[in-house]
Amino acid sequence: MTRQEKTSIRNHSAPQVTLDRTCISATGSDRTVFRDQPGHRVIRSHFLRYGAYRRVLETENIGTGARTLFYDMPRVPWVPKVKIVLRAGDSQGLGSSDLLGASELLGKSRVSLLELAFDFPVEAGLNTRFVLEHVIFGKSRWTARKVGIVWFGTRRSSKFVRIYQKRTIGVFRIELEFHSSWLRQHGIRDCFDFARIPDLVMRRHIFFCQLDWAAVIRDIRRSVPNARLALRNLEWERSNLHATLRFLRRELHLANTHRFLVPLALNDLASRALKLWAAQWPRRPFSLPLKRQTR
Repeated sequence: MTRQEKTSIRNHSAPQVTLDRTCISATGSDRTVFRDQPGHRVIRSHFLRYGAYRRVLETENIGTGARTLFYDMPRVPWVPKVKIVLRAGDSQGLGSSDLLGASELLGKSRVSLLELAFDFPVEAGLNTRFVLEHVIFGKSRWTARKVGIVWFGTRRSSKFVRIYQKRTIGVFRIELEFHSSWLRQHGIRDCFDFARIPDLVMRRHIFFCQLDWAAVIRDIRRSVPNARLALRNLEWERSNLHATLRFLRRELHLANTHRFLVPLALNDLASRALKLWAAQWPRRPFSLPLKRQTR
């Protein structure tokens, strides 16, 4: 990393964490109540030729731009009777009113997908090169890279990560998409469980760090037979932290490679931003107080 890039990272700003997308699986519901929601307009409502569901209804919140996709009439028996997909608009993420409003119109339901977006401002100086050199996403491995976007994990794994520049709002975005297996494992059923997410996610599924190259070189010279060749081959992986750790584990057979990782200050900023997001969600079901009737 150049001196200019180090300066830009040092003068970073805190990210903003939002809920960008979520799926809710339910035992049943009436699509007409979603179609006739106040403050929403219908985008499309038709039958589908392919896929797990036969029908889809898409509506848009006129105020926030958030969209709701209502899938029903399943073709296969292993999918839920009804699936709701909530997508945030560009101006703001999904809030408690979006999820609670949808849940109230459903039968027995649970969250089956959760997509958290960490939006870093331009002042943070983050880019895909910085992510490859300084960010670990738990056990998720680098899978693909195109111009301006990087993927970690797969859509069939418990977590899928996307990194890209979201030019429409001028931020650099890191998206963590948690699937139903991860949500079930940690008991995340609805928005009342979101308060536990910061402790489950930070450092376990997103960790900003840098490699202590001095410690790596000392360990290689001490324990690897052909240290000079190993260090020469390691130079090829220097710009990719994931590839470097994989080389240390698989080729050089070094144990506990995470001992070479030094945390960055970005962890504290991201942790505070995630806790602020979690604090916006209710921790228990509640009902609106009834107005007293005047005689």
